Amino acid sequence: MPDVLVATPADVAELRTLHADGAFHADYVADGTRFFADLERAAARGEVVLARQDGRLAGACRLFVQPEPGRPTLVTTLGGVFDGYERRGLGGLLVDAMLDQVGAVTAAGLVEVWVDSTSPHLDRLLEVRGFEAERFDELTCGVSARRTEDTVRPLPRALRARAIAADEIDDLGKLYAATYTGLAGTPDGMTVADRWRRTGHLRTDLSRLVTDDAGKVSGFAIVLVWPDEPEDLWLESVCVADPEPEVGRYLVDTLRSTARANGFVSLSVGTRGGPMAVSYRELGFVQKYSWARHSLIVASL
Repeated sequence: MPDVLVATPADVAELRTLHADGAFHADYVADGTRFFADLERAAARGEVVLARQDGRLAGACRLFVQPEPGRPTLVTTLGGVFDGYERRGLGGLLVDAMLDQVGAVTAAGLVEVWVDSTSPHLDRLLEVRGFEAERFDELTCGVSARRTEDTVRPLPRALRARAIAADEIDDLGKLYAATYTGLAGTPDGMTVADRWRRTGHLRTDLSRLVTDDAGKVSGFAIVLVWPDEPEDLWLESVCVADPEPEVGRYLVDTLRSTARANGFVSLSVGTRGGPMAVSYRELGFVQKYSWARHSLIVASL
């Protein structure tokens, strides 16, 4: 019979051993030492639930609790059912245990739970529990060889691009929020900046800020480097504060050149589809895969 319970650091040590022996593998475990050390700390806070089948570890779910000012606390998740244990009802048990545990690890109030999925089976499990889904596409383009279309195109007026300084992130978060204030789901500026930073993979040295001759910001691009894809430069956010439509193209062209100069082989971005996805495809990006982001507002008691 399957059991689902809140993990202890000892359970995580068992999972670390399975990973070392090759019995458990996940693409998101890029740095085993760092990953499991973080997981042990999370387990001590009650932020890990796991499933056992006949006493064996069969799945796990890690909660990331991220308080946000003026908004519901955000909880994102990572994990799932391990290979060989699918279609035994463990996925639904893990989801229910995760939702139960959200209330135990967050302060009283509303919580927004996000679960990203590429599995139709998980999609259905979440749908019947009241989650609402939004589709995203990951688009990518190669940058390892110079192509004519990769050349940074001139603009009708003087603009310059430079790296972003770490102490500029808060102000850029405010500018992003002000620029897209009418876009559904755009949080306040400090929350935007905190989301960029808290991944731990923000690269301000590779991010780019575009200004005019007077120093006014025309746009910027925030990039990350995920540890499980070290050769891919991930375009996290683009903000075009200037009405000049070519600024966005200039930013992407600049990032292509930056990525190539720093040894990356690709530049990727996630979009909600629609006109934005079309614009990236016109710039040479192609779809890599799609996923669904499921969200649910729950009350933390």
